[in-house]
Amino acid sequence: GELGDVTITSLAVKVVDVANETFRVIVPDALNHRVLIWRSTTASGGRRADLAVGQPGFSQHGPNRGRPTPDRVTLSKPVAVATDNFATDPGAKVDRFAVVDAGNCRVTVYDELPASAQQQPTFEASAILGQDAPNVGTPAALPITPSQEQRLVAPSALSACPVNPSTGLNSMLLVVDRASKRLMV
Repeated sequence: GELGDVTITSLAVKVVDVANETFRVIVPDALNHRVLIWRSTTASGGRRADLAVGQPGFSQHGPNRGRPTPDRVTLSKPVAVATDNFATDPGAKVDRFAVVDAGNCRVTVYDELPASAQQQPTFEASAILGQDAPNVGTPAALPITPSQEQRLVAPSALSACPVNPSTGLNSMLLVVDRASKRLMV
């Protein structure tokens, strides 16, 4: 069904990226299985999100787009986001971001923001972390065995930390895997 407009003032927003005196806001919308992106907005809000990653449009809201298994374009209960936009050069374009896709026990990584809302239906993650394949969404079994040490059980938070602060173009992704009591790098 129609979910209506989602604006900055209608969400409890965590700003994860600030660029060139305007806010770029990336917000996990777990209940609608998507990540909302405002490319540029002011703190006064009221603007509809520009993009909805994980769904073909703003009115759809099923986990994994209603499919039985995930893939590179779907999300299920995204709960956290992080960007690696640490560039100190104001002209640098760094749009990579990562999402904790908790319902699929994985982290999806995107090398860039979607170019437009028309790209939403086919916008794919460039990398999937924590699963053996993009179409797997089950948690690793506890206790974690050596053969499953790269799998996630219940990812809940992440952060991107600069490795080279002078350029900001290299970062390390830290993922909290709550159930296995691990911090994965």
